[in-house]
Amino acid sequence: MDTVISLTRPCDYEPEQGARFVVTLTKARGLFGPDAEPFEARLVDGCRWEIRSAEDSLLEQVKRMIGDGLTVREIAEETGKSKSAISRLRVKHSLSPRDK
Repeated sequence: MDTVISLTRPCDYEPEQGARFVVTLTKARGLFGPDAEPFEARLVDGCRWEIRSAEDSLLEQVKRMIGDGLTVREIAEETGKSKSAISRLRVKHSLSPRDK
């Protein structure tokens, strides 16, 4: 196999959203750089795919969680990402959650 694809649900997925998942290439021979980056795909109106980067999807989730008052630790647990990944995202986009 030259390409292996993993489909996972975003942590904020709701069943009424239908087909929405993060696409990750776990094996991608011949693909590298931006072409091999994870992305989120969502089926809209049953006939059109809406696609955005996985980082943009995570950023939206993190912003919402910060607005809800969650800490970096709580956001990391909720999203399945490391505290350092959440902290890097926070610094990169100048976000300021509580640091407990």
